[in-house]
This record gives sequence, C-alpha cells and structure tokens, in this order.
Amino acid sequence: MLKLSHLAVLVCSLSIVSLSWAGGFHEDTLFNFNGTPEGIVAGPDGAMWFTDSQNQAVVRLAADGSFRPFPIEDSSGAPGPITVGPDGNLWFIEYFSASIGRATVGGEVTVFPVPTLLLRDIGGGPDGNVWFTTAIAAPEVGGTQGRLGGALGRITPSGTVSIFPVRREVYSLAEGPDDALWATSYDSLVRVTTGGQDQIFPVETEAGDITAGPDGAMWFTSRCFFLLQAETAGISPPCRYGIGRLTTDGRLTRFLQDEADHDTVSITRGPEDNLWFTRADGRISRLNLAGTVDDIVTLSEGVATDITIGPDGALWYIVRPDEGPAIQQQPRNRIGKVNSLAFGFIDIANSGPLGMAPGLNGSVWFTDVDGDRVGRLDRNGGLIQYELGGGRGPTAIAAAPDGGAWFTNFDNGTIGRITPDGEFVEFALPFPDDVPGDIVRGPDGNYWFISGISSIGRITPQGGVRIFPLPSDEAVPAGITAGPDGNLWFTELLANKIGRMSTDGAVVEFSIPTANSEPNDIATGPDGALYFTQSRIGGLARITTSGVITQVDVPRRLGSPRDIAIGPDGALWFSIAGAPLAPAGAPGAQLQVAEDPPAPTQLGRMARDGRVTTFDLPFNEANPAGIAGSDAGRLFVAMYDSSGIAAIELVAAEPTPTATPTSRTPVATPTGPSTCVADCNGDRTVSIAELIAVVNIALGNRALSTCEVGDVNRDGTVSISELITAVGRALRGC
Repeated sequence: MLKLSHLAVLVCSLSIVSLSWAGGFHEDTLFNFNGTPEGIVAGPDGAMWFTDSQNQAVVRLAADGSFRPFPIEDSSGAPGPITVGPDGNLWFIEYFSASIGRATVGGEVTVFPVPTLLLRDIGGGPDGNVWFTTAIAAPEVGGTQGRLGGALGRITPSGTVSIFPVRREVYSLAEGPDDALWATSYDSLVRVTTGGQDQIFPVETEAGDITAGPDGAMWFTSRCFFLLQAETAGISPPCRYGIGRLTTDGRLTRFLQDEADHDTVSITRGPEDNLWFTRADGRISRLNLAGTVDDIVTLSEGVATDITIGPDGALWYIVRPDEGPAIQQQPRNRIGKVNSLAFGFIDIANSGPLGMAPGLNGSVWFTDVDGDRVGRLDRNGGLIQYELGGGRGPTAIAAAPDGGAWFTNFDNGTIGRITPDGEFVEFALPFPDDVPGDIVRGPDGNYWFISGISSIGRITPQGGVRIFPLPSDEAVPAGITAGPDGNLWFTELLANKIGRMSTDGAVVEFSIPTANSEPNDIATGPDGALYFTQSRIGGLARITTSGVITQVDVPRRLGSPRDIAIGPDGALWFSIAGAPLAPAGAPGAQLQVAEDPPAPTQLGRMARDGRVTTFDLPFNEANPAGIAGSDAGRLFVAMYDSSGIAAIELVAAEPTPTATPTSRTPVATPTGPSTCVADCNGDRTVSIAELIAVVNIALGNRALSTCEVGDVNRDGTVSISELITAVGRALRGC
C-alpha cells in the first residue's frame, strides 16, 4: 500500500440553511393569456394543455411559454375541465352544449353529444375509458318537479356514451385507488363502480375538489360554493374545515380549521407525494399527511382555480382575476407554475463533483474528480474538502461505519481510504490498467468495486485486494450495490445484463429482456427488489432477488437516467442527463413536437407505490451525477458540469396521518351485484370455476348472462384484456 502524508485540509464553512429554502428557491412563473382558461392538464407530448372558454379553443402551452390555440369549430359550449384519455388524446367537456370534445396533440378536434342536462367534470377511469360527472332530470319525488339528479357518464375512446344515475348531485371527479370513481357532492363523497353501483359517505361539510392521495385515501377541499342551493333544497351541511381525507372504508380526517374567507378551491397529489391545494385568498399551499401546511405562493392579485402536475415536476395552475370592484376593465387571466421542490446550490470553485454517498449523523460524502479532492457536507451545511494531490481522479465513494469513507481513483487505479479526521491511505490494485469505478460497502464488511471492463474487485478494511472475473467478456460493469439478500448486485452496461455475486465471488448473470438498454446504476428499493436505470432507452427497470426483470411504467422517455439511490423520504431518486427523444415505438417514447426545446436535465423520483415523476433542474449546463440523501431531510446531487452540488429540501408525505379531529362514518353497503371482475356469485373471490366460465364466454361457448361481471367495459363481449384482469383478481383477490 502507499501511505500518503497528512495533506493540508481545506475547510470552507457554508450554511445550507442560509440558501432560503423556505420560499426563495420555489421558483414561480406567470404567463399572461388573452382568453379565459378553464381546466389544465399535462399532455402526452410533454406540454401543458388547457381549454379557453372565451375563444372556444383548446390551447397547447409549450415549455418555452408559447401558446398554440386549436379552435373548436361550430362550438358555443364553453369548454371546461380537460383530461388525458387512455388513447393519448385530450378529452374535455363543454358546459353549455352538453357535449364532450376530443383533441389530438396535432389539434384535430371531434365533438360528441351527450344526452344529459349539464356536464361538470371529466377524468380517466380504471377501465380504460373516460368518465364524467353530469346532471340529469330527476324523476318526480314528493310532488317536486324540475329537480336535478346526479349521474356519472362513461365515454369510450370511440365516442360511445353510457349514463349511470346516482343518488346525489355530483361535481368534481377522480379515479380512486380501489378501481372505482369518486365524486364530490354537497354533503358527501360518492363512490361509483364502473358498473354504476354507488355508495354514499357523509363528510360533514360541502366537498369541493377531489384527488387520490399517496396513502390510498381520497383527499378533498371543503367549501360553501353550493351552500345556498343546498339550503334551498332543505339541506344545511356544516361549512368549511379546509381539507378532508376519507379512506375507502369510510374513515374521515379533517385538516385546517380555517377562517371563513380561506375557502380551499382545488387540490392535487404533488409529484413529491404531498397534497397541493389552492385557496380563495390567493395562496397556493402544500400539505403533508401529518397535517403540516406550508404556504408556497401568495398571488398579489387573482385566485388559482385549478392546479395539476406538469411534466417538469412543477405545479401548474390557472389564475383568474379577483371578483368585485377591484377588477380592471380588462382583467388578466394567467397560467402559473411553481417548482414543487425547493432548490439550493453549493458552489465549489474549480470542481467536478461526481460520486456521492450518505455518511453518519446526516453527513454526505462526495468525490471531486476534476479537483482531485473528496469532500464532506455535515448535517448543518458545513463543507470540508480534502486535497488528494493531482493525478488521482476520485470517482465513486462509500461511507465507512467509523465516519470515514472509501473511494476509487480512476486516473491512477487505486483505492483510497479517509478517516474521520482526514488521514489518507491509498491502496494499489494488482492490475493497474483495470481502473476502478463504483464502490459499495458489502454485507460482509468489505468494500466491493467495479474493476475494469470485465471484473469486480473486493478490498478488506486492512487493504487486502482480490479481483473476480465476470463470465461475460467486455461486460463493462457500471453500478454496484449491496442487495437485500446478502449478495452484491451490479449492472453490465454493454452485456445488457444484471449480475449477482455472492461474497465468495460466485456470479449469476440475468439478461435484460429489453435490448440495448445499457443498464447504468442499481439500488435496492423500498419493496425489497432492486431497481436499475437504463441510460440508452430512457427507462427504469426492476429485478427481484430471484432474477425476474420487469420494466417500470414511466410517463414518458426519461432522457438518459444515470445514478440511483434511496432518498430521505423513502423514495428512489435518480439523475437524468438530457438526451434526444426515443424513436417512435421505443419503450417510453413520447410524442415529439418540432418547436419544443431539447429534453432538459432532470431528477426522477419513483414513489413507494411505483409512480414515477420527473423534475426539471433549474441550473444552467447541468450534468447531474451521483445522488445521496441525508437523514436531515435533504437530497444532494453532484452537478459535474456546474461545479457544485444541488441541495434539495424534501418535505415528503408522512407514512401515517396524525391530524385531528377524526370521526368515523358508517361504511356504506354496496348496492347491486359485485363488480369484482369474474366474481360471478358475488362472494368477493374469483374461483377456478368462475375463471373457466369467463373463458367460455370469451370463446362463445356460454352466454354473457352466465357471468356479466366478466365484461368490464359493458360492450357485450369478454376480451383478452378482461380475461387478464379476471386472472389478476383470482390471484390477488377482490
């Protein structure tokens, strides 16, 4: 081994807290628009789309802030809420003409008439169709005529409409986590199955907007907009407690005991798994599951009326002018956005930060490949850099249990160790040409590292080195991690394989089904499986400890994903370098629009429930690399080309709600037959005999009446996809 002298230590004190995370780094932007925007949604092409009721148009808002309207021909219906359908098109309602529109990303608009009186909201359903809330003429009750009744409607991608009456007037709509639709009413939430059976859940207030939360519950706003109508109908619901949470079995939690002028308006699940909502006094706020509220934006004029997640990880919202005498002659309608994450930046002169690893007591270690240094950030933001001397090129780093770290030196082919007080020791490798790459502390207490293009190395805490060759020549291993099964797991970039190595050096390789995916880095996820980035195809994949590989569903191609790690919020975070869009038909390919700018550098996040979101990085010439989470609730990202480290304050959803007061509502009893696919006898299980019955219906050997719940979309046939759903119910239960 090579013993280095105790080199000079450069100490640079920098307070992370002073970077103003409390609001200064939640960048927000407003775009003026000459029209009346109504609903807004992230489109399948990576742009934002909204309806314009003043100009009778559907409008595309590109990333650079440019608007492109697509007129709705022969329309006077006032387009309103908008959603993305299962067919990749934009679907919207027209308030006054009782019709539903469909727009392609190229701007081709088709309108379908709907046999109802008044349309209110629209959204996707669990059955692959588009659903909407509407009003219908109620039958005469107690001598009262002209009363409105509530209904949910379903429209297939081809435009076929079905109407399902329910026992309440319904307004806002959201897909629930339980394969049902949820809607708000004047004093309750209404759950409706795809077969039209409804359940009523009283919520002790007038419910406004609604969304499915990250915790498997429904979250809704509380307001008094329809209070006068309700009182006229002889109903006086309690008014306003802010935000409500209702589990699918009827447990109610109330948040935010607000003043009367603090009506909550619109709510959505944020990309970082908090709840974001708008208020009638112009505030945009964030709420975690423990009930903690932060006001992120306060509009100087106007009110945000609708809010949703954008493809850039920002919250996009519509701003309408305030009502009353303060309105100018030509009020301003605007579209706004605010970063959901609070970004800071630690500038490190003459540096190239690359690898990162969490240390003890909230600290984070990093390598500086250009500056030939390793550094450490403590939990209070102090920055310490240790000069190594030239010609080493430190790349990857792993924390040691004594508070120090081990790191690889790419340029001179050595492994370095640093003690907590800054002492260095450097160990030469037996094959100097096999330059070391990524490194991790193994389950055996040794350090395992990538060694050249076809081997894995191991170094003991005493400096003993052994190299293990891989079965695949020129595999080019890239990332390595300790798995939950006591083995080492690593990616093989060019062999397109994932490797598993026991601590005695035995290797098993698993081929990735997706060709030429170029697996880059790998980490253990919160579910006990491992996840790896696919830098060539812009994807993310999962491998079980037994070697079963599946692609993760991503909203669109992810540029070029690189490093991946668990964050302090329990989610998986990964860095994404900008890359050209994938060819049509490639996994995760998104629609390309010629005028759009190139894909930005981003961060990706995979939540515990598998949902993937991305966040644009607000730094110039960024090339994100290593990622590490601190137990102080911060995420750090090495920004190689920007000579610094991005510091991100996470205020993530808590796993268990603790807000009070809490009350229970009785669990409603479903009406009508079971809606569990293939549960023919309604016992909430799917037996082998019932599966056989549904297969025979699909083959034409039995009548549909034998088991009507096998026909999910009610088109009179049982398709292959419906059979697959039935098998899933048999395996997982109802």
